[in-house]
Amino acid sequence: MKKTILTFALLALFGMSGCQKEKSTDEPETTQTQSTDKDLVRINYDNKINGYEVNVIWKPKNERYGNISGPAILEFKKEDVDFTVTNNYFSLPTEAFESVFTITDGLITDIKEYNFTLSYIEPDLSEGKFEIDNPTPPFLFVDLNFDDKKELLITKAGQGQRDIDAFDVYALDDYMGDLELNYMQITKEEPYNEMDTWVTINRKNKELIFYGSGGVCNNSWHIYSWTYDDYEGYKLALTKIIQGERDDDVGKCYELTYSVRNGVKRLISKKAIDQ
Repeated sequence: MKKTILTFALLALFGMSGCQKEKSTDEPETTQTQSTDKDLVRINYDNKINGYEVNVIWKPKNERYGNISGPAILEFKKEDVDFTVTNNYFSLPTEAFESVFTITDGLITDIKEYNFTLSYIEPDLSEGKFEIDNPTPPFLFVDLNFDDKKELLITKAGQGQRDIDAFDVYALDDYMGDLELNYMQITKEEPYNEMDTWVTINRKNKELIFYGSGGVCNNSWHIYSWTYDDYEGYKLALTKIIQGERDDDVGKCYELTYSVRNGVKRLISKKAIDQ
């Protein structure tokens, strides 16, 4: 069963055997081409990550900002758990493949080797920041909702605001069916559907802080806190918004702070700030 599902995943993602991938509304329009084994790179991580063995089938397509990106299928194995996740924006540093990939005008035009063994380096998130000195790993395991269970974050290179990396979030304990079917639930609800590398985790206060870059005087911070709901129990909920605003009439910028409860905003402070 697992082999059959992986085969269909390959067909859907790479358009193999003459099959074309159905266009997604949130993907840029591209010309569909038939894939062959010579298009596909296989990556094996030689260390376990969060207890999982991880293997990747990757079709590197282009190079940008020092990284090579393309669609991939990631397979995670752990004891009796075995599942796959697809990612159209899987990315790794160019320097790891410079000697074996030929890059012409930003496109991968030739591949000399197809099998690689890599070591996964755990990112240092002790400061609660995803924007780290090294390239963002292609996937991470992080406890986002302070329940001592790590979620799986799949990195989508360059798909966030202002071309930063974004994340798809998977709740690993939220199985919707038989594990044999590799069926997992992606976390698309707020705030996880807005995850990118500018999010900060405040573990002390149990908060996720989402930064929005809106230009001069228009930046924002949405703060989600671990709170108790009478109907849903403990969950992350929006509790504060800090919003920049410019008053063109007086030529000043202001910082407005709102408290949020049950979706209702209340202004609690407003102060002038430097532009």
